[in-house]
Amino acid sequence: MLYTVGYIDDDMTSYYDYKKRLGRRGIDLLFPDNCKSMEEIFDWIQKQNIKCFIVDYKLTGAFEFFGTELVLYLNSKIPDLPCLILTNYTQDSIGENLVILNMIEDRDIMSTSDNVKFEEFLNKIKQAVEVFENRIKNHSEEYKQLLDKKSKNDLTSFDEERFLDLYKILRSYGEVDDLPAQLLESETSLKMDKLLQSVNNLIEKVEER
Repeated sequence: MLYTVGYIDDDMTSYYDYKKRLGRRGIDLLFPDNCKSMEEIFDWIQKQNIKCFIVDYKLTGAFEFFGTELVLYLNSKIPDLPCLILTNYTQDSIGENLVILNMIEDRDIMSTSDNVKFEEFLNKIKQAVEVFENRIKNHSEEYKQLLDKKSKNDLTSFDEERFLDLYKILRSYGEVDDLPAQLLESETSLKMDKLLQSVNNLIEKVEER
């Protein structure tokens, strides 16, 4: 099995060495070339089907944000996407309280000669990918159930919001097909439109008298 993992740094110096070393262990390390904004990086992650993302902490040499800020943004878009912070400044990363401790790694792990520690790191990456894939499967099952309820006009307002969130996530990873526009409309909005139309019809009738 080949694990597709993203990697971003403000310095490309070590990327190809990392890519080669991880490639020998079944991890395809990809870099988002020509992406500068968080939005562009997010789009790239979706297009490349990235299932784990390794982020340098101090990105400010080439970007206008820190790695922890990028992780916060990405997790607001794809909450289940595992993101590892790679840094020489572990205490700074920990002190921000934006990324949990076990997702912060010292940069030296990528070039360590300690094979035991390196294998532990690789296993963490692979397990993170597998967890993400399982969550996507669970989301797919939940989505199918909500889609069935929607076809029967049986969704609550909470269900509607959850349905749309799941659709966006699963569609971005190619897990679901495009839906007709009417199925993506909120039932609450449709009911409100009908109510407003009824009011307009009533007003027209009154004015005709």
